[in-house]
Amino acid sequence: MRALVTGGAGFIGGHLCERLKEDGHFVTALDAFADIPYPSEIKRSVATLLAKKKIRINGVNFTSTAGIVEELYSNSIDTVFHLGALAGVRDSEKHPDLYKEANLLGTNNLLLAAHKAGVKRIIFASSSSVYGDREGAFKEADELNPISVYAHTKKQGEDLCKMFHSEYKLSITALRFFTVYGPRGRPDMAVGSFIPAIAQGNPVQVFGDGNQRRAFTYVSDIVDGILSAAEKTEGSSIFNLGNDQTVSVNRLIELICACLGKTPNIEYQPPKEGDVRQTSANIDKARAELGWSPKVSLEDGIKKTIQWYGENRSWYNGS
Repeated sequence: MRALVTGGAGFIGGHLCERLKEDGHFVTALDAFADIPYPSEIKRSVATLLAKKKIRINGVNFTSTAGIVEELYSNSIDTVFHLGALAGVRDSEKHPDLYKEANLLGTNNLLLAAHKAGVKRIIFASSSSVYGDREGAFKEADELNPISVYAHTKKQGEDLCKMFHSEYKLSITALRFFTVYGPRGRPDMAVGSFIPAIAQGNPVQVFGDGNQRRAFTYVSDIVDGILSAAEKTEGSSIFNLGNDQTVSVNRLIELICACLGKTPNIEYQPPKEGDVRQTSANIDKARAELGWSPKVSLEDGIKKTIQWYGENRSWYNGS
């Protein structure tokens, strides 16, 4: 495989680049190094780490196709993993125009460039947020009801993928990720913010009552699913990639505190606009067609993440 990873300096993108390299594939990457939803210095630290492993990341603004086309042609890319996007529900409410430009125009430009370059396969990173606020385990065939700007851009990104498949016969698979965490995880998400706060004895801010539930999914499991999709899918398809066991935010804090030997100091705040009460993944389709299911329990994943944090404390805090 000759792979291009967009968003290669991001959390999931960086781990994907490493795995591709370890598996013997050619891999190059693009990233816009945006300061949203967390400081670009952290992404540049990832780029430096990957450079030591001979993985190159070029800075490209996806509002133009020029840099994308050059990368595709010059490296004879056959597979694109499109993870490049502005992430995060809360920041999307603050900067809606930036999110629409990056996530919609950027995706359109990436798909157009891939079509021109004759790319064989595209994997598009979508999100569980497209389902909206509902009960029960989310299935791929469910009606979508996004309630945040970010969620809307991901749904519309999926629509663009369907259109490019229909018009140009591009093979495109959309993967809906559920609450990914792990080493180098985003500091604006629950695990990435709770661990430093609890370790340093600072208050933990929880938006809502803490009983909201999430399908926390360890990053190596997500990477496994991405690679399985690249290997086993053709045409146009959508899969959930998430843990089928949900855990409350309060329980997450208990697990982190137990690992660190700390007592939590929780400050409950009003819920944020765009947040959903629960995310729950039905992964029957991924099991049947990709042979995929998560392997890492939340308990083991938290232990691994805390161990990494202990060894990389200053980097993790972006300092």
